[in-house]
Amino acid sequence: VSCTAESIEGVKDVIRVTADKSIEALEISVIVNMERDARIVDIAKELQQKSVSMIEEMTAFNIKHLNIEIRGVL
Repeated sequence: VSCTAESIEGVKDVIRVTADKSIEALEISVIVNMERDARIVDIAKELQQKSVSMIEEMTAFNIKHLNIEIRGVL
């Protein structure tokens, strides 16, 4: 997820990534800082979509939720 975030313009940095795994799916929370002039909603959606695709392609996990929390705008 951190690598995906670094490739998206507008994401300043990733503070933390946590995952909760159940038998059938994975729930992931990502806390990020955004750049000041970023289109926050669009960038958060892009990060969410790309991260889910990447994780599901690289692993056998199904993603139930991938939550993006914007901690700050720097």
